[in-house]
Amino acid sequence: MRIRTSFLLSTLLAGCCLLPACDLINPEEPIPAYLYVAPFALNTAPNIEGSNSAKITEGWVFVNGEFLG
Repeated sequence: MRIRTSFLLSTLLAGCCLLPACDLINPEEPIPAYLYVAPFALNTAPNIEGSNSAKITEGWVFVNGEFLG
């Protein structure tokens, strides 16, 4: 029983010491930015590119050749 109590107290003490360390592994993050993409019309050459009936659900953002998301 004494070993179990010592183990529990040691675990509790270690947990209390490690909990404040969350700032080291999860630092503050910058405020996110949002980008609005206005509605657009997709024009294709059906004989070369295929149909323009695809449902586009995402957009990729590049700035100076660097992929941002």
